[in-house]
Amino acid sequence: MNHLLSTAVLALCLPALAGATDCRRLREVSPDTELRACPALRVAETTVRTVDPGQALAEGRERLAEALGSRLGQRPLWLSGRPPEWRVGVVLAASEAAPATGVEVRTQPPATVAALGFRGRWSTVRHAERQQALRRDLQKAGIAIAGEPWLVRYPRRLLPDVLQRSEALVVVHDGARAGTAP
Repeated sequence: MNHLLSTAVLALCLPALAGATDCRRLREVSPDTELRACPALRVAETTVRTVDPGQALAEGRERLAEALGSRLGQRPLWLSGRPPEWRVGVVLAASEAAPATGVEVRTQPPATVAALGFRGRWSTVRHAERQQALRRDLQKAGIAIAGEPWLVRYPRRLLPDVLQRSEALVVVHDGARAGTAP
């Protein structure tokens, strides 16, 4: 019942979650991890050099806000890479014009991804822990990883850091798309 209630609250309070990437849930891997089918996505990104992922997100958000202006809004922020070079980005709508300057736009091909949700502050240690937990869940399920993990932060101005929703994600081999382990 608690899971149902929290899902309902998230659906009401955080509408950006559902439309953030237009990914479709395929199946649960563990209580914390699920597989999703994601379409091709256009991502506007900037590179930030720092050791701390929280600092990278803050600086990357500022740069993206300069490039996108009010279009940035409360969009989820993507964080990929490794210290000291991080990539911070947001998904652009298919019909949305690319920013003129300040960011690079790339297309992420359609993929099956695994996602592990969590809440709390960002740190280098927490970043590594969540990625490791995702890898562990996938290994237990016999699902092979096909890329480097990244994180998504769903910013909400009115929520304190400890309540902010985040996800660790990684592309997995296509055999997982049909709900079978490769």
